[in-house]
Amino acid sequence: MWIVLFSLCGLWVFAEPLLNQDGKVVGYATISQKGSGLLLQLTVNDLSPGWHALHIHEVGACDDYANGFKKSGSHLNPHNKAHGVFDHAGYHAGDLANVYVDLSGEAQIEQIVPGLTPQDYRNLFVEQGPALIMHAKPDDYSTQPVGTGGDRIACAVLPSAKMTASN
Repeated sequence: MWIVLFSLCGLWVFAEPLLNQDGKVVGYATISQKGSGLLLQLTVNDLSPGWHALHIHEVGACDDYANGFKKSGSHLNPHNKAHGVFDHAGYHAGDLANVYVDLSGEAQIEQIVPGLTPQDYRNLFVEQGPALIMHAKPDDYSTQPVGTGGDRIACAVLPSAKMTASN
């Protein structure tokens, strides 16, 4: 399920529900093209306070919340890079900055997706969008192969290129 937030110059932006491990909506995520980049925006509520890893995963599936969102696959990595922004040879396209959830369980995040261009997104996600996964712990930006984020505690299915282009 998605909610259309607004249309600007023909570009539709969708708010995708962020589900926790009980299947409860605990926030919303959007991804949109901004110039030659992609902008990710995330609003979170009712999650555990502290730092959490955030990654784009290769499969847009969040319906297995009771099983820890395993259907979402691994980090998005179309260029076969190592994990972590500190790797000298480059990093996964799905590697994002950690997110801080405040003591009330809320966070508002806005970040550019550094490893993915709008053209990459259109080519990779024609029919189905990827998953945005929040982990229980922060990422150290270097441990291989997927970092130190731990359990998957929240998931949102981002829209496909077909969905964003056709509306």
